[in-house]
Amino acid sequence: MLAVATDPEWANLVEIHGGDEVLAGLYANPPIFFPEPPPATAPTIPGRAHDLIRLGVPQAELNAAGSRAVFKALVATAMMWQQANPPCERMEWYRRLTSPEGRLGQQARLDRGRDIGDEELRKLLDKVWAKSIRSPAHLLAVQDELDKRPRLVLHDRAPAELFRALLASNNPSVLRR
Repeated sequence: MLAVATDPEWANLVEIHGGDEVLAGLYANPPIFFPEPPPATAPTIPGRAHDLIRLGVPQAELNAAGSRAVFKALVATAMMWQQANPPCERMEWYRRLTSPEGRLGQQARLDRGRDIGDEELRKLLDKVWAKSIRSPAHLLAVQDELDKRPRLVLHDRAPAELFRALLASNNPSVLRR
């Protein structure tokens, strides 16, 4: 049962029963019920990151690119982990990778068929985590670079140039799909 006070003085109490509002009466000091706050949200890690950690790099890709494919997969999972909402902790990522069921961690531990050991694995994972971090300034620099690059579909004009021309134009734009 959820009770909600209807006026600023909390004089009227309305009880809601299955969507029907029934006036419960006037109270001098009515009880006020608030719904419990939602539980703290757990980070939402994309399923692809979980699958990549659990299943590892596919054998065909591993045969073709070797440890480079493993490094690429590690960077991809670290980036997905950091972009989760809310962001996840690095130690949780480490824990998942180094758990017995983490095939990607097992693949990262092997370099050309030899076990690299705990210390080298930690250094590798630190390197991967550092490589996967992108600052907002870096992302803005990449965005600016892409906006200034001419596009064939725009008749060799840059998107930023066309956007400025559109803003300066007095003619209403015609949007096409």
